[in-house]
Amino acid sequence: MNDEYIKPYQDETERCLRCGICLGFCPVYHAERHEGTAARGKIRMTRELLTGNLQLTPRLRKFIDLCLGCQACAESCPNKIPTDKIVAAARAQFVKDQGLPMVYYLALRWGLKNPAVMETVFASLGLARNLSLTKLLPHSLKEKEEILPPLPSKTFWEQYKAKPGSGKKVAYFVGCMTNLVFPQVGLTAVRMLEAHGYEVIVPKVYCCGLPHYSSGDMDTARELALKNVDIFSTHGVEDIITDCGSCGSALREYPHWLKDQDQSKAQEFAGKVRDITEFLVNDAGIKPGSLVLNRTVTYHDSCHLNRTMGVTREPRLLLKSLPGVEYREMIDANRCCGGAGTFNIKNPEVSMKILERKMATTKETGANTLAVGCPSCRMQLALGARKFNVPVEILHPVELLAMSYGQK
Repeated sequence: MNDEYIKPYQDETERCLRCGICLGFCPVYHAERHEGTAARGKIRMTRELLTGNLQLTPRLRKFIDLCLGCQACAESCPNKIPTDKIVAAARAQFVKDQGLPMVYYLALRWGLKNPAVMETVFASLGLARNLSLTKLLPHSLKEKEEILPPLPSKTFWEQYKAKPGSGKKVAYFVGCMTNLVFPQVGLTAVRMLEAHGYEVIVPKVYCCGLPHYSSGDMDTARELALKNVDIFSTHGVEDIITDCGSCGSALREYPHWLKDQDQSKAQEFAGKVRDITEFLVNDAGIKPGSLVLNRTVTYHDSCHLNRTMGVTREPRLLLKSLPGVEYREMIDANRCCGGAGTFNIKNPEVSMKILERKMATTKETGANTLAVGCPSCRMQLALGARKFNVPVEILHPVELLAMSYGQK
């Protein structure tokens, strides 16, 4: 086995104290109660791979894939071992040694790598739904298809119209799910930036690369990262705004992904990336509208927005600033919802156990609105609201801000 991806983490695996603190914070371990699903077990497996006592087998792959990447283990670890990065390296080792399964090869290197292909795929799925053709899918595929909410008739790019301005220029990064599934969030984000006096530049970009990184396809993740860095380097802006915690976390991680390449450009790029709530609260000076919303609102911390980007205070400040909003903090707001990109597709039973707990804490707040800053979480939480009968409307914080301006 060529261990180029996991070898750099050998010292990290040796620093594990085996104390088990991570077990108390791992949502997957809570659901499965198996040592191999927790950070301690995965670190041990990686160490055994490095010593040659374990091989890259399907059973090992199963345990390596039972990781949300939520980083709760790394956050709680006394030695701050980056288990999420060790797991990503192990997945990359599998791909390097055995290649990608065909379905992932098509999704990652043909679909997500090419924006036009993704738009065609989602348009076809929307048409199939309209014609009720998805009802003909086998039960196993039907369950996966239902994770997606109703699809919009037009993408972000089909609706967006550039607007000249005279204020300070900022750039906006349109993620795949914002473009294809939640274009109203992207359009609202642009409008709210403009309402705060900014001229918004929206370049055509590629996927942030997080699905590739999380699946072990590091070559494609790096390729996409380089393309995005080059695209934004031509615009001369100081701030690159995202409305997606997952995209934002990936963009911030580009220096790590590109550590063997031009670090200066990647670091300069990553230093400009801001979540929209972070930017509006800390830089723009949040200016709520005057319309009273009459809503009780709670908030779910998406793992990437919280732990990678460090954005927790700003969404809450934004929500609390809105007229007619009663904010209610939920218990364990920063606990993963179980979506984690494609985790809920690969591991539906485990994902549902994690989601059920999240929806129970949501219901306990009595809120009628659940705010979240990540489209992957939003899809998972919407599924949970339907499945577990929790009567909440799920919105991005910036959508609630726009409502205070009388906008939908």
